[in-house]
Amino acid sequence: MTRFLVIGEGFFAKKVAEVIFSNESGILSAISTNGTKSTFYSWAKVNNIPIIKLDRLNNEIELIPQSDWLICVNCPTIISPEVLALFPKRALNLHNGPLPEYAGLHVHQWGIRSGEKEFGATIHFMEPKVDSGEIVEKCVFPIRQFDTGLTIFRRSFHFGTDLLIETINKILSGETLARKSQDLSRRHLYRHSDALNGRIDWNWSKRQIIDFIRAGNYHPLKSPTYTAFFDSKPFGRIEVLRAEQAEPTANSAGILEVLDGDHPCVSCSDGSVKLIYARHQSGVMGRDDWKKLSKSLGNQRFISRKKMIKIYV
Repeated sequence: MTRFLVIGEGFFAKKVAEVIFSNESGILSAISTNGTKSTFYSWAKVNNIPIIKLDRLNNEIELIPQSDWLICVNCPTIISPEVLALFPKRALNLHNGPLPEYAGLHVHQWGIRSGEKEFGATIHFMEPKVDSGEIVEKCVFPIRQFDTGLTIFRRSFHFGTDLLIETINKILSGETLARKSQDLSRRHLYRHSDALNGRIDWNWSKRQIIDFIRAGNYHPLKSPTYTAFFDSKPFGRIEVLRAEQAEPTANSAGILEVLDGDHPCVSCSDGSVKLIYARHQSGVMGRDDWKKLSKSLGNQRFISRKKMIKIYV
């Protein structure tokens, strides 16, 4: 019998744990999670599976029951070298992005922001250096025009979880897993702090602005990083969740142009974008709101003159 410790959060960690729990060749020795109100935690509780608080795992390794494999799925915590030392060449992580190019956090958002046409997920062995271990399996899927940060997050874990379950079944059947070293010269590590500024820079191209907006769109959930926004005098912060390309313009970047139906256009470096869905503190921006904003800006209609950060690519 092969014993597994599953670490992580949410639906996808639970799905992996369920596969192990239901397999007659596997034993789910424990799970480790912080979400006491999550379906993963509740499921383990109902099935009398030992639960280790994730924020205690690194400092109290004596809590870890005897296990053969460590499986990490959607884990927000970096696992310490001391814990990994208990699982030499037997710790696997599901990373929701292609490695080595997209290591670190929120990489699905960076895939959209960087203009990728496809994205993926990677199963790799865990090393103390984050997302640097040998690759077992990879999968790729297209980024669709209407995909957002939330949909790519879900799709990357959906495809990645299926791939991880295939890998676990190989372990349970005694197969030797593939091991391919990463070319770390191509590695880019994205940090949480890299993705917190949601202010739209109208000096970007229309493609950059549209992708920046949809990467931060987690509607109806809260984004883990940013929601794209700009500031206005009558409404304060206006968050933008969807935009489309509009007709070319000769205006300088950052000018609120005439309404196109119920949607305004804003000029940028290479044309203009139409703001399809935006909201302020009190609700969704409607036609009357945009007229009020346009009137408050005066003749020049500049949305913002503030210095913007450049997009990080």
